[in-house]
Amino acid sequence: MSNETSASSSGPRGVPVPAAIIAAPASLSPEALRRRRVLLKGLHRGTAVAAAAVPISTLAGPLLPPPVVRLCTVSGVQSNVGSGRTGGTTSTCMGYAPIYYRTLSRWPGYNGSTTSNTVGGTTFTELSSFASVFGSGPATGLLAILNGPVGSDNAIWITALLNGVKQTAGHHFPYSGSQVLAYYHDTPANAAKALAFFRDYVQGVGS
Repeated sequence: MSNETSASSSGPRGVPVPAAIIAAPASLSPEALRRRRVLLKGLHRGTAVAAAAVPISTLAGPLLPPPVVRLCTVSGVQSNVGSGRTGGTTSTCMGYAPIYYRTLSRWPGYNGSTTSNTVGGTTFTELSSFASVFGSGPATGLLAILNGPVGSDNAIWITALLNGVKQTAGHHFPYSGSQVLAYYHDTPANAAKALAFFRDYVQGVGS
């Protein structure tokens, strides 16, 4: 048996420290070696004897922070969830992806052959132009845009609108169709934040 596997030392009160902890693998970086020295010092002081069974390569690795959880709103994703604040979070945000609505029967208001929805006093179908529904933009029909380039800005807005109207049970989509249109007409900075929120947090189902 080699010295690496048989050598050992003793911590406080005679508790053995396995050789796997004592031996320094040659592959460790200077920072990992520094952490190892701190760990061994703690072991001999009796502050971390239970860690003796954990491979040193694991203990010397980077410590990853937990995922950041934010509120599931356009403004909420700009900061961490604070104490006392309630509501859905980015861990529960959910909504259909643009590709999902390429199938007409999945649209809200589908009647077997076409669709009809009314948002903010405007009634539209899948053939309605983007400009007629959103007040500006291309004259291309909504369904045609969704069947175009994946992930285009206009497709993201249409998808957010449909998610807001559909409000699928079990999903946490935080805005109504009217609120989506309001964000589209907000300041350029706020509209950009809303677009990023819809794309990054609430358009992942059915992609």
